[in-house]
Amino acid sequence: MRFYSSKRFTHAILLVVILFITACAGSLRSGINQQETTPVINQLSETHPIGTSTLTAVDVTPNVTSTMTNSLVMVSSTPVLPVTTPTDFPTITPDISSTPTPTTTQVNILLEGPLVAFQVTVPDGELYILIFDIASGTTREIRNELVNYPHELQWFGNGCQLFIRGHLINLQGDTIWQAPDLGRRVGNFSGTRLSPDMNWLANQVYLNTTTNDDTEAINMEVINMTEPDSSILVAKNGGGKTSAAWSSDGQWLTFSDYDDNHILQVYRATPDGSTVQQLTIHTELVGQIDRLVWSPDNQYIAYAVSNLKFSSLPYEYKEEDEGWVGIISLTDMRVKRLSFSKLGFVTGLWWSNDSMRILLTGDSLPISDNDKQSGPQMHWVEIGSSLILNSFYKADSPYGFFSIPLPVGNIDTVLFHSGDAFYLLNATDMSYKELTNEFGVDGLMLDVANSPFEFPGEANCQP
Repeated sequence: MRFYSSKRFTHAILLVVILFITACAGSLRSGINQQETTPVINQLSETHPIGTSTLTAVDVTPNVTSTMTNSLVMVSSTPVLPVTTPTDFPTITPDISSTPTPTTTQVNILLEGPLVAFQVTVPDGELYILIFDIASGTTREIRNELVNYPHELQWFGNGCQLFIRGHLINLQGDTIWQAPDLGRRVGNFSGTRLSPDMNWLANQVYLNTTTNDDTEAINMEVINMTEPDSSILVAKNGGGKTSAAWSSDGQWLTFSDYDDNHILQVYRATPDGSTVQQLTIHTELVGQIDRLVWSPDNQYIAYAVSNLKFSSLPYEYKEEDEGWVGIISLTDMRVKRLSFSKLGFVTGLWWSNDSMRILLTGDSLPISDNDKQSGPQMHWVEIGSSLILNSFYKADSPYGFFSIPLPVGNIDTVLFHSGDAFYLLNATDMSYKELTNEFGVDGLMLDVANSPFEFPGEANCQP
């Protein structure tokens, strides 16, 4: 299987060159010395204790009012998030030593999960969805007219459905719900986000113009699914490029937009638009907000920032080019900024089930390949104390490079691609095992998405 992406996901840029790079890399590996601020694993065969390194954690946001307006109250005495001592958190991790060899299955064999969905195109141009079941090692193909068209892979609910081109389909590819006709407003529904109760649809509105920083201007609207001709504009200043995210209870939508000073901020709004709150007060220009992710308990919002848009070669490292992650506490309206040395951008953010840790995947700034922090990377972070618990860099992978890192079932079990195979990483001891040699599929992989951690197994999915 080859990799390619035509989507706006930044991590997918790497997919088209993976096989070429890893084939050239062969068995070359370079060791990574342990960093003072970022613990790095040298030997994956060993068990590595939780590190004690700290991130740069800066409290950057004063209190925010919870009124029906966007006004902010500056409170200098508001306490920062409490610092806690890191502990080992319980996690349920599949036994990767006994993971079965993947086989092709028919739809009458129930999927157990966790699941990973791939959008694949074959030489004749056909598109289809391939679902890989981690537990059973089986794959299932969904081929029909609906999926044979460019679209964004979106899991819905607890992973029993996929939201494809305005349709909710079950794991056998049958349509169980369809959005009302919205005409050309939403295109193929890429970038849209359906609320958990299916009553609202967050949609990006392209303005066919650019903003002051030459970024494409995009607003964000919320469409009422019961009255599709009715919509509420929540992001009005052209900064809605980041895909919005719904809280798990569907009560809030978080999104990005420019403030009156043309600085990107994070906001949240009720679906009907009656309440809109600015959650951050960035005082300096922010390049781009790439990710917005709610914690499972809806008490935090994590967001990712990238600052380097263009660079000349050779690149000269500047600290201000680094990307970073912000953690918004909705209980006291404070923001914590987590900085990572030489990080360029974040490709994925996931919360632990207890909302106390995050896993971030990303790539470095365009620094030298000889730099041990260059290329793809993963970091596990404890939020309360801002400690990096573990890190995984390209040199830690089987072929000196990896891609498509996706947590499956929990943030401590990660599927990744290296060389010509997929591997399953156990982050509790940083060991990994080869899982499959790409299912024997001859085609291009256009998109990939991991199922929600709470997937109950197909047998427990409701009709």
